Amino acid sequence: MMIEKSMFIATLSLMVLSFVFSRFLSVISLIRWGKLLLNVSFLLGLLSFLRSLINSTGCFPFEWSLGFNSFLFDKISILFYLMVSIIGWVIISFSKNYLWGDSLHKVFIMRLLFTIAVVQLMVLSGDFILIFLFWFLSDVGLRSLIGLYQNRKYALVAQAKKKKMSILSNIFMIV
Repeated sequence: MMIEKSMFIATLSLMVLSFVFSRFLSVISLIRWGKLLLNVSFLLGLLSFLRSLINSTGCFPFEWSLGFNSFLFDKISILFYLMVSIIGWVIISFSKNYLWGDSLHKVFIMRLLFTIAVVQLMVLSGDFILIFLFWFLSDVGLRSLIGLYQNRKYALVAQAKKKKMSILSNIFMIV
């Protein structure tokens, strides 16, 4: 259970890093801390997955103080958690060189870290309300990444299309 709580804390640390500490850090420091937290979350997820292979039930519900199972640590959700960690790490590593010198590099990293953390929490959610909440927040994060360059026509068109698709997906999720 301690590994799963640590995974949760590492993911929340990504969100805190993207909102609070990003204002005080340089781009390089933000990338280093983000990659470090993604490495930690990956290693904790890997340990949790290996432990679930050994355990006969393979399910570790993390009970929140509200009295319901809000986060579920089963084999599938941990595998998706690992996949999100790896893909996020690759994107951050790629953007370090690709966006170097860009005026919006820091903003991109901040929004990317937020989006990665929200998607990690979404795949661990075991409650429909939390899945919907994190689905909505991931839509917000992805739209902000798509529309990062407000002066580019095609970025605004793509952002508008993403907004329409997000509204439709939210409606279908509720129904």
